[in-house]
Amino acid sequence: MKFHNTERGYVRCDLTPQQWRTDYRTVPFVTKPGAPLNTRASFEIGSGRPILQRV
Repeated sequence: MKFHNTERGYVRCDLTPQQWRTDYRTVPFVTKPGAPLNTRASFEIGSGRPILQRV
């Protein structure tokens, strides 16, 4: 899976026996502290269901 945007940020993954969830977190600026954190996109894959879903 690829997700592209022009903002800086990181990927947060949460894995449990029931699902894998990935959140793409970004900030609008990095030049000073205190930038608000945004979730640009989230995806999930459930256990036993090999289908990627955007949530």
